[in-house]
Amino acid sequence: MVTEEELQEKYAQFDTESLLEIATNKYSFIELANSVALKELRKRKIPEQEIRNYKPVMVKNIDPLTRQNCLIDLNIFYKIFFYFIFIPRLRAYFTYNYAPNGYLLKLNQSYYYSVIGFSFLLLSTLIIAYSKINFFILWCPGFIPGYLFDIGFNKSRQIKNLQEALDKNELPFGHKV
Repeated sequence: MVTEEELQEKYAQFDTESLLEIATNKYSFIELANSVALKELRKRKIPEQEIRNYKPVMVKNIDPLTRQNCLIDLNIFYKIFFYFIFIPRLRAYFTYNYAPNGYLLKLNQSYYYSVIGFSFLLLSTLIIAYSKINFFILWCPGFIPGYLFDIGFNKSRQIKNLQEALDKNELPFGHKV
């Protein structure tokens, strides 16, 4: 394990830009690295305002594979699957590798279909309370309007937002890759 003293020696040789990157990027470095970099910046008398206003550039260096993966669509099987798997922890089990691999459209679509599935589940539950229709006859076909809305409006909007963010060299919606 790296000690604070070893990091201090190493960070003393870094340029200010690299130290700002480490100190402000709390998600990519351990807390010890962030604090040692911040101490080194204060030693160099970098103004607090400059440290607070620094925007990390690591996110701006999006590799081509991530750019390519961002716009890959879920296939129909997974859309149906996420329609019925709407419990957040269970859905997260199946989508855990989407964000790290850059599959942002897939991640957004899995969330969309889970919300639509849960909404139609609630609607079906309310309707069967007042009628004698089978629950599954109401809930299962609810996928069709959700799917039509997705391919007609939602997917194109999400792709447009992702493409605009990628053109600016940033990842949208707070995603980290």
